[in-house]
Amino acid sequence: MDPVDFKRATAGLDPETTLVVIVSKTFTTAETMLNARTMRAWLLENIKGAGSEAICRQHIVACSSALSKTSDFGIDPANVFGFWDWVGGRFSIHSAVGMVRALARRSCILNSYLVNLFSLVKPKFYFCLHTNGLFVMLRRVLFL
Repeated sequence: MDPVDFKRATAGLDPETTLVVIVSKTFTTAETMLNARTMRAWLLENIKGAGSEAICRQHIVACSSALSKTSDFGIDPANVFGFWDWVGGRFSIHSAVGMVRALARRSCILNSYLVNLFSLVKPKFYFCLHTNGLFVMLRRVLFL
């Protein structure tokens, strides 16, 4: 990320209340990792009174299939929404990657998304969707 873009993107954010979501299947893409390191450094520089491990545990989560790499980065394994390494392309939105969109758009968009998704797939997928832990959790959290 360009430093000017980074300044614009973080202007007005409070590091104490910021949650960074890193979405990277392999956790090796150069640009993604540069952005992730930049955000981690920003958090570490701006949150006082806590160690780097605590800051990473409380402010950074990931969606990735590379669980060892997320751990090496300093992300608590409990804060990683994993998905299979064969998930990719247009299907990644149906994995943990979809969490970011759901959190950003809240429940009305998530519900509409799920209804439209269901209309596009075979009925047997209905069972998979409603037993998928991520979507069950999101629906419970966003509709409370």
